[in-house]
Amino acid sequence: MIFKFSCNRRQRRGAVAPMAALLAAFMIGMVAFAVDLGWMVLVKSDLQNAADSAALAGVKPLMDGYVQYQLTVLPSAKVTVLNTALANARTYAKRYAGYNAAGGVNSLTLNDSDIEFGVTDASGAYTAISGTSTFPNTIKVILRRDSSSNGALGLYFAPIFGITTVSLNASAAACMYGGTANSFVSNPTANVSVLPITYDKDSWQIFTLTGLDPDGRLTTYNGYPALQIYPSIKAPGNFGQLSLDASHVGASVEIDWVNNGVASSDISGLKNANLIPLSSHDTTKWDWQGDTGLKQSLISAINAKAGQQFVLPLFNPYSDSPTYTAPSYSAGTGQGSNYFFQITQFVGIVIVPSNGNVIVQPVAMVDANITYTGGSPVPVGTGGATGLVTTFAAPKLTQ
Repeated sequence: MIFKFSCNRRQRRGAVAPMAALLAAFMIGMVAFAVDLGWMVLVKSDLQNAADSAALAGVKPLMDGYVQYQLTVLPSAKVTVLNTALANARTYAKRYAGYNAAGGVNSLTLNDSDIEFGVTDASGAYTAISGTSTFPNTIKVILRRDSSSNGALGLYFAPIFGITTVSLNASAAACMYGGTANSFVSNPTANVSVLPITYDKDSWQIFTLTGLDPDGRLTTYNGYPALQIYPSIKAPGNFGQLSLDASHVGASVEIDWVNNGVASSDISGLKNANLIPLSSHDTTKWDWQGDTGLKQSLISAINAKAGQQFVLPLFNPYSDSPTYTAPSYSAGTGQGSNYFFQITQFVGIVIVPSNGNVIVQPVAMVDANITYTGGSPVPVGTGGATGLVTTFAAPKLTQ
């Protein structure tokens, strides 16, 4: 028996073509979706980088303004300082936003309405603020690619489906961190700028509250209080000249410290002598080595650094008196080459131009070599970073 099978070729011819057409449309759609999605992710990433940059840039003017705000006594003057700090923060944030590009826009624009100020607390919670009653520690920004700023992002394949553009944005918040300087890292990234002169901590506090020196005089620089620390009635004897390596040194070494910073070996010497961290120092001991024979060459070297930032050590007086007169007042103990101080605080200062004196001004000092009481810096205005803060860590992104 012979079986015959028939095949109707005419019925099968071209049956795959419609399916291929359907699949091709689907695949084109998928490719279009993938290309445009990747494009949006890339631009979103660029916007985020720009927002991070703008927020971090805006923090530094807040640091400077915070120090000036704390130094200012009159409420009306505080409002002026605050408004100036906010304006400067906006300027810096917008400038650094403009250094960035995203999706074909080579210089991004940051709207004033997309810049916000607020307070980050110790737990990291953020609260926006307005008005002039509180100095903010945080700046928050939003960078956009939409109709309000930089234009909506054009797509490549989505117009096939009637979608020509998409709106994107990215936000970032940066907070200023600081605290009470306690010590220095064991292996500093660079020599540490510490001034080989010390000043009375009580007089420093009075100055920061009133702007006045021990004689009741007001000295200003750039419109803000400044303080003469040499000559000073607050450090009789050796005028506050201080050795910074736990041994007696001379003017040539101290001039080198002023010009080049204190080396890690000197920092190690202070630690080995149990002089730092300050929080661990024996409060019954006056054992920071003073130096004698303060020379004009050292004063000239300091004045040559006008505009440069230093850490200023502050001492706890051996015996105190409102009149600062011997024998009821004594900055340290001992005599001559055996004169010793008790250092209890480090503050950030900038050298003010002077001729023959040493005049300083509190400043927002950012130094990665500084370590803090409590272990870590905290949002300024919280914990150990309340009141006049002069030593700051690098700002941190908090959002």
